[in-house]
Amino acid sequence: GGRQWQRRSVGLQGAQALQFPPGGVGWLLQGGRIQRSTDSGRNWAPLPVPPALDGTVERLQWLDERHGFASVRYRCSRFNCSWRLHASADGGATWTERPDPEGHIGEVLLLDANRGVRFAYDKAYRTEDGGRSWLPAVIDGGVSLLPQRVVVLPGGALLAMSTDRLLRSDDGGGRWRD
Repeated sequence: GGRQWQRRSVGLQGAQALQFPPGGVGWLLQGGRIQRSTDSGRNWAPLPVPPALDGTVERLQWLDERHGFASVRYRCSRFNCSWRLHASADGGATWTERPDPEGHIGEVLLLDANRGVRFAYDKAYRTEDGGRSWLPAVIDGGVSLLPQRVVVLPGGALLAMSTDRLLRSDDGGGRWRD
């Protein structure tokens, strides 16, 4: 429960986005690639990178041992990068690209295998089908800076944080307010 800790030295310098959904399988990002542990973090192995993820994985979210989502960065220019959202329903063995309404994925948060929210440039979207389609959401007052983190509060409300605003949604991401 966090009262006692043991150091794990398994060569994972630069690791980020550590996640352990219920069940003992864990996931993390290291250098834009996915690592997986099946023994609660004692040992880690790289997940084979399927052609669909031939880019740099920037964000990773696992809902359980089978359902995961990855935001992948491709082709960067001096001013921006191209992003794609991919979903896996088999523990990362295969990935399916999800449609992108804006050509840029900001923060994405899936609440379960069907419902989620995402931000792209100055717009917000929500999904009810695991990212197969995205519906526009309403942001009172518009967005000035793209939210960099979305969290779920106890009770189900969502908070989206950027450097200049804190937005809240009480309806699963359909409407956001300051």
